[in-house]
Amino acid sequence: MSKLQQIFKRRASEKQKDFHDLIPGSSDEELIRILKQRTYFIPEAAQLAVEEAIKRGIIHSEEDLLHEDYRVKELRFSWFPEPANDKIRLRLIKSLGRSLVFCGIFPLVYGLIKMNAGHQFEGALLALFALIWMSLASQLTRTFHKQIVFVMLAANAIGASYVFIRLISFNQSPLMDLFVAVVLFALITYALIYIYTIRNRV
Repeated sequence: MSKLQQIFKRRASEKQKDFHDLIPGSSDEELIRILKQRTYFIPEAAQLAVEEAIKRGIIHSEEDLLHEDYRVKELRFSWFPEPANDKIRLRLIKSLGRSLVFCGIFPLVYGLIKMNAGHQFEGALLALFALIWMSLASQLTRTFHKQIVFVMLAANAIGASYVFIRLISFNQSPLMDLFVAVVLFALITYALIYIYTIRNRV
């Protein structure tokens, strides 16, 4: 057996071990979700899920899979996909929240640069804005209040207005700068709406 074949065989066995460990450790809710999407899993994993469901009494036999409740649902594209379980939901929210905290570094650094350049008032406002933003984003990773999302969406709109006014005021502002700013603020808006959407579904 060649070295390449050994690598593929090892990877295949690792994947097999993964679902043999994960499926028996899944909650009933996760198991039902797998049954409803069983055609999208490799046959061995789907069969293991069926056997585990029978063992737990979720279904009595494979014939129960013909019931409407376990009919395979077509996976559809969604701008705000539903996380598979609560653990993934919380992990996703924390990841998005940390990204939003990171976004607050830019106005903070720019505010400090402005203050250093002699624009004390504008720089102080930018730094204060950044600190409030980072505090709200950090709060979202711990506890959810929809009011925080609305405040941050409003703050994002104010920040976008400030950046676009500053860029347009420069006579030779390249279009690439405007494009990058549009993409950045669009991603921030998307992250906030996504957090609100998946938190609201709980």
